[in-house]
Amino acid sequence: MEENSVQVADDYYKKDFLLDTLVYMLNQQEGVEIGITLNVRGTIVSGLLVGYKTFLKGKAEMFRSIQTNQEFGEVLAGFFDTASENYEKGKTDSEESGKDLQPNFIHLKNAKFYDSNGTLPNEGEGFWWRGKLSDVSGFTLGNFSPK
Repeated sequence: MEENSVQVADDYYKKDFLLDTLVYMLNQQEGVEIGITLNVRGTIVSGLLVGYKTFLKGKAEMFRSIQTNQEFGEVLAGFFDTASENYEKGKTDSEESGKDLQPNFIHLKNAKFYDSNGTLPNEGEGFWWRGKLSDVSGFTLGNFSPK
């Protein structure tokens, strides 16, 4: 077996092709949200699957809404704004070069964690979550509800 085909086989088992493609598609479409439930190292994570740019903008808005230390919140928001701009530039550069930006991370809005005892301490709407695609061992479309 050639060395290149061994690498392809190894990559095949690190990430789920269907989930990888779904994340790739959402990274191309800003503002699209899809309910999803993931099994990540034995923990259930459920929320709205969003693209990377939507995630970055959401985090920036979240930090801008900090009331206790608005100056620091603005600094953190600026960090996510810059990351969003850099991502957009990288996306444009990759399109011009003919190379796609393959996703390595998955992003959820209103994420909640569940274990065998139910919801972990994250009541309310949930939060922004980022995880490695290679850590996801299973998924289903739709949100999990323990009730």
